[in-house]
Amino acid sequence: MIRMASEEDLPRLPEIEVAAGQLFRDFDMPEIADDPPPPIEVYREALDARLLWVAEVDDVVVGYGLGCIVDNHLHAEQASIDPEFAGHGIGRHILLTMVEWARENRQLPCTLTTFVDVPWNAAYYRTFGFIDVPDSQLGPELTEVVRQEQATDLAKWTRICMLSTG
Repeated sequence: MIRMASEEDLPRLPEIEVAAGQLFRDFDMPEIADDPPPPIEVYREALDARLLWVAEVDDVVVGYGLGCIVDNHLHAEQASIDPEFAGHGIGRHILLTMVEWARENRQLPCTLTTFVDVPWNAAYYRTFGFIDVPDSQLGPELTEVVRQEQATDLAKWTRICMLSTG
């Protein structure tokens, strides 16, 4: 089940982020695996803005999607699943919930930035309606998100911006 997060969910989210990050070791991306989760304040800000969703299995939070508003679009800043629950479509359901929220609340698509060469990123998102967006078509705020990413370790790997079409 996907639902809006609550204050009680917040302590579990960094745990999920750390566990999910370990999968990047298999792709020679230790910097991503070692990257600490966001401070709890980031989760709380998204919670207060009603831009934080969680996935539950048997009353246990196993994944989350964190959004923010960028160029008046919902931007999926992070979607993470506990690896013990990967491969069951939970991440897809989280992102589709975010896409639906964007359509209902803003009548606009959802955006995200992601890795090109990680199988559960760009190629996976294309299977359920995300398309690549050329840098020339990015709004000013999303351009700034990309610029900030390029100023970090993320610049070591090819990343793209994507937009939901559904």
